[in-house]
Amino acid sequence: MTSLSRTLLKRVLSIYFALTFLVTLVQVVAEFYSARSVIEMDMRHTIDGLQQGLAQAIWEINPEQENALVDGLLQLPAVVGVDILHHDDESHIRRGILPEQRLPRLDSSTDARSVRGDGRLFGIEAPLTYADAGIDRWVGTLTLYSSDQVTFERIRVSLVFLILNAMFKTALLIFMFLWVFRIYLSRPLASFAQQISNMDLHNLEKSHLHLQQPGENELTLLSKGFNRLVDKLIDNRSELDRHRALLAEEVERKTLALQQTLNEVEAREQSLASEVELRLQAEQELKASYAALKQSQGELYRAQDQLVASEKLNSLGQMVAEVTHELNTPIGVAITTSSYLENKMRELERGFKERSITSTQMEQFLAGGLESAELIRVNMQRAAELVGDFKLIAVDEASNRMRRFNLKEYLQGIVHSLHHKFKRTTHRIELRCEPDIELYCRPGSIAQILINLMMNSLVHGFESQEKGNICIEASKEGDDWVCIDYSDDGRGMSAEQLQRVFEPFFTTRPEQGGSGLGAHIVHKLVTTDLGGEISVDSEPGQGVHYRLRFRRLQENEQ
Repeated sequence: MTSLSRTLLKRVLSIYFALTFLVTLVQVVAEFYSARSVIEMDMRHTIDGLQQGLAQAIWEINPEQENALVDGLLQLPAVVGVDILHHDDESHIRRGILPEQRLPRLDSSTDARSVRGDGRLFGIEAPLTYADAGIDRWVGTLTLYSSDQVTFERIRVSLVFLILNAMFKTALLIFMFLWVFRIYLSRPLASFAQQISNMDLHNLEKSHLHLQQPGENELTLLSKGFNRLVDKLIDNRSELDRHRALLAEEVERKTLALQQTLNEVEAREQSLASEVELRLQAEQELKASYAALKQSQGELYRAQDQLVASEKLNSLGQMVAEVTHELNTPIGVAITTSSYLENKMRELERGFKERSITSTQMEQFLAGGLESAELIRVNMQRAAELVGDFKLIAVDEASNRMRRFNLKEYLQGIVHSLHHKFKRTTHRIELRCEPDIELYCRPGSIAQILINLMMNSLVHGFESQEKGNICIEASKEGDDWVCIDYSDDGRGMSAEQLQRVFEPFFTTRPEQGGSGLGAHIVHKLVTTDLGGEISVDSEPGQGVHYRLRFRRLQENEQ
């Protein structure tokens, strides 16, 4: 059994110990930094006192005097290292404990400053100037280093006093708490517990509690409440005896009625047995029909999934063909230009061997070569961008693996990958996205969603209009969610079409070979792969607006 007084005492003392430790720690830290400030001030005064003499020794190239001053500095208790760098960056003196990396040197216009070295080193760095004919000439830099060990040596006595003082106050407080808890809590609680354990449930009249307490407190209130409870138990016991007699009579009466009911139930069971057998046969037939229906439903779902996968691969194959066609132009220009450049190089080689080349021809060749190189670079860069965008989208669509990526950069890549679809039209795509949205999800799903939506706008929404506008806007919703709003100003959809837009195989252009899976794939990718939700609004002639909402970090990174 856990003692309440001990538990309370432990918690009070634990809080006191924690506060005492924190206060003592703050005092130790304050003493430490105060001692460090004093050491830095001592080193500043030392530098001020020796600056002229050391600068004169460097100016007069007197290494004996310079080494003597350095030895004197190392004798100071606060100094553990001396670093002197001459103005020529070659001559220097390094003595004592010093950091491995030298700090950037100061010039004559810089005041002394505090520095931190490797590990527990700190110090003061100051420029050395020598007054020559009334002109201050910078001759080098002096750095004095001290260490945290020196600081601790200075505050050792203060630390011992602080710790002993905290231990004395803690011991005194523990004694006082133990005495107070024993007098006012432990003894009364022990008496209270002893009387309760000695209570006789068969003789409640003699089970009242009697506590010796000076005045009214929580224990006396608890004692009075317990005595009132005992009085109620005494009254309830007499009432219980009376009800027991009434209950016995009622039980006997109900037993006779129950026996009659059992006889009727046995008769009904015999009539129901045949009916149950018939129902079991019907249930078996229903189960067989349900199994066949379930198998047919599974086959339908598998067929639907195969059609969705086929649609994904079909869009990826179209993208491969279109990117290959787009690559022909920059690569063809680069090959033609490189052939021209090769011919010019051969002409230059023949002229050089025959010594018939002129400066004018050389200038013309260089100008043409630079122009050709720039043309090759621009077309190769265009081809690299096409391949990079294709790899970004195609690899993500094919593997559909989870990875971390920047949403704005990825959306720009998607829009750029469809540039060849829109470049021969006057349609315009506007992208608005916050630059700092980082996602961890399946980027291939996002790519396929937006490609399907943009192709729907191009093929269906802008079918009969020359100029259309697409707006893709992405933003964060709180810390955990991302919203992507996709809208166009195309021909829109009717209420009936809007109601069936996400149904599989529903298309507004069945006569032109539409599969009817584009919007269904979008809905499935948002709700299944991204675990989000999608809504759509549209009116005839007013375009369409899709709103996608999903978590910024999927479960693997949360």
